[in-house]
Amino acid sequence: MATLKIKIEGNRIVSSNGVYFKGISEDGLHAAGNGWEVTIRPTSGKRPGRIIAHCERQYSDGPAVCHREFRLEDGLLGLAGGNVYSRYAYFRKASFQKFLDEFGITAVKREDPNQTFTGFSAYSGWGTATQDVETDGELVQSYEDAPGSRERFESPGGNPNLYEGRETHTVTGATWAIVERKEDYRDNHNHSRILYTTVKDVTSLGPELRERKAREQRIERAREALGWSGKHFKTASEMRAAVEALAGKFPLTSVEKPGRAIRHAGVWNRYHYGDSDAEFTLTYPVEGIEGQEFDSLDQIVKKSDWVNVGYHACVVSGAIHLYAGHCLIGEVQL
Repeated sequence: MATLKIKIEGNRIVSSNGVYFKGISEDGLHAAGNGWEVTIRPTSGKRPGRIIAHCERQYSDGPAVCHREFRLEDGLLGLAGGNVYSRYAYFRKASFQKFLDEFGITAVKREDPNQTFTGFSAYSGWGTATQDVETDGELVQSYEDAPGSRERFESPGGNPNLYEGRETHTVTGATWAIVERKEDYRDNHNHSRILYTTVKDVTSLGPELRERKAREQRIERAREALGWSGKHFKTASEMRAAVEALAGKFPLTSVEKPGRAIRHAGVWNRYHYGDSDAEFTLTYPVEGIEGQEFDSLDQIVKKSDWVNVGYHACVVSGAIHLYAGHCLIGEVQL
């Protein structure tokens, strides 16, 4: 069911998204498309202006009419297609539409976001279908294969129906959730990004969503710079410079300074480096490190059983993990 969207600005109809659109009058007060007639009634004296949307069609059981009116102001008018009995119209103020456009949100549902969202999941020669959820609450994700789908996916051969199933996201403790579904599968091509919340002023979520969007962009830039498997460096100084360029900070102040590897009480593979707050973790135990003195972590890297390992930085979830040899020496939140 296609929706015609008409932009209203300066008390005139100025443009549309082109869905079955017939045109706009020269004075910008009338438009037609998707089975609708739209009229702008300008403000007159004390009578406020109106946006009038009218749709009428003759069926075998008689005429069907859908008629809606809205207060005249800048914004976006949406006019649904389909059977007239099930058609609807909506109007979004310009400020609200700007908020939706900024975050790619296609609709808002005034519902409790703490629920389970289930979507179609597929990957094959016919295309893909996915469901993703963002939220400020806790999120648990699970998959359920369609009967026989896993066997087809894992078997060799030219069967185009590789994988089909259901993707489930359960949200708890949230004030909002954004559910994004992308389906380009067989003859279906749908993309929706719906915000679920009971917050009265939806635009008040803007600062939080803006920070999350900026963080996602920082993570993406770090992945592009370091690669999906991370990047190797010859010295800690090189790694520091690269990380500071991406994150603006570096968590350790004594990576290149003399110190002693001291075992952290109660944790087998975690160590403090000297008397500083620098701490690192061995990804697996290495004989002979505890209590040794080093001029710098470079010496740790150059131990005989760590030759050619060097320094390494990679993106893990929302942070850059920093390694010296087989030691995790810190992480930087993006």
